[in-house]
Amino acid sequence: LAGTAGIDPALLARPDAVLPLAAVDRLWQAAAQATGDPALGIEVGRRVQPGSYSVVGQVMMTAPDLGAALMEAGRLTPLVGEGGLIEVGHEPGRVLMRYSPLRADWPLVEMRIDAALAGSLTLARWITGLADLAPEEVRLTRAAPRDPGPWQALFAAPVGFGAAENALVWRRSQLATPLRAANEGLNS
Repeated sequence: LAGTAGIDPALLARPDAVLPLAAVDRLWQAAAQATGDPALGIEVGRRVQPGSYSVVGQVMMTAPDLGAALMEAGRLTPLVGEGGLIEVGHEPGRVLMRYSPLRADWPLVEMRIDAALAGSLTLARWITGLADLAPEEVRLTRAAPRDPGPWQALFAAPVGFGAAENALVWRRSQLATPLRAANEGLNS
C-alpha cells in the first residue's frame, strides 16, 4: 500500500515518522481500492493503541478517568494530525465526543470519520481495561451502509446514520470510569 501511495515503506517503520496529510490521503485511497471494504474505517479504528496517537495517547492513558482523558483528547487532538478536531459537548445527563473533519474535500471522509470514532472507542476500551465499554449512542452523518453489522458490532450501541453530527455519546456517569494507567505525576 505504501508503494502504491508513493510513500517509502521504511518511513512507516519509524516510530517518530510524521506523514503529511496528502500522503495519508493517498494511503487511505490505496487501502480503500485494495480492499474494496466499505467498513475499512471501522477495521482501522479497531486496531489503534495509545501509541497510535503519539503523545496524546500517552497523556490520555495517564489521566485519572475517562472524562479527563476525553478532555485531553479535545485539547490535544490538533497535535496528532491535520484531519479533524475533537470537541466535547453536553446534553442533559450525557457528554458527547464530537469529531469534525477540517476539510470538506477530504478523500474518503466517511471511512476516516468511522476510523476516528472507532479508534476513539477502541482507545477508551484499552485505557480503561473494559473490553465491553460502549457509549450510549453513536451518531454518524454518513448514510447507512448496506450492511451496518460492522458498525453495530464494534460500537455495541445504537448507531444513528444520517445524523447531524459525528459523535460518541456517553452517559455522564461513564466518565468517572478510572483508567488503568492513571498517573497524576505523569499527567500533570
